[in-house]
Amino acid sequence: FDVGAQDGLLDGRGLDGNNQWPDESFNLPLFESTVREYYDESLRVSRVLLRAMALGLGMPAEHFDEDFARHTSYLRLNYYPTYPNPENFLCISPHTDAGALTVLSQSNVQSL
Repeated sequence: FDVGAQDGLLDGRGLDGNNQWPDESFNLPLFESTVREYYDESLRVSRVLLRAMALGLGMPAEHFDEDFARHTSYLRLNYYPTYPNPENFLCISPHTDAGALTVLSQSNVQSL
């Protein structure tokens, strides 16, 4: 499940798309508000990290602010159950994330 800042306004013509949420038949009344809140907090953490990176590079904290004011960030909710022989199951192939920063929520399951 992917959700992002995309509300159709990024490019002024709606080409960046709109988030699609489960309808009422799934009986998840707090799902959208909870995911939006988590997305917003992840975005806030990302901005704090970008400012820390700028300071670490000897630049003003706000150095990257303008460059990341308009972004195509998204939150991906994946669930991968553990298997005794994971090489026998489909999963996300090794890859490099696009963009400047990736924030991962860690768990006790070894996956990266």
